[in-house]
Amino acid sequence: MDSRAVWKVYVGAFLFLIPSGIIWILLRVFLFPKFYHVWSRLVDVRPPAIFDVIIGGTYFLFHYSGIIVSILILVVVLLEMKISVWRRYRLFFTAVVVLTVNTIVLIGVTVVSVGALVYVPLFFERQ
Repeated sequence: MDSRAVWKVYVGAFLFLIPSGIIWILLRVFLFPKFYHVWSRLVDVRPPAIFDVIIGGTYFLFHYSGIIVSILILVVVLLEMKISVWRRYRLFFTAVVVLTVNTIVLIGVTVVSVGALVYVPLFFERQ
């Protein structure tokens, strides 16, 4: 595989991650803080356990996403420099990472949407 194909793989992955990155930033900056504010005002209403798991996971990813991305970039650079077998599986693993990131963003959007539909009406009933 020539060097141009290497950059095509990474540029293609980056282009597929741009929309989910924009959505992730919008979720992180605008939607989730409002959602946490509304949820914290509903002290006596407990969400289902699955919401706690998903909210906890997205909360973790929101706060440590910069570190996770930095580690991922460092691992890819080290794999490119040190391990020759990586070249054979580069496209597959890059596709898996892109699919995983897009899935995580989709789950975050789903949690905000379902949480808003279920718990925001309870917030307005209590006021």
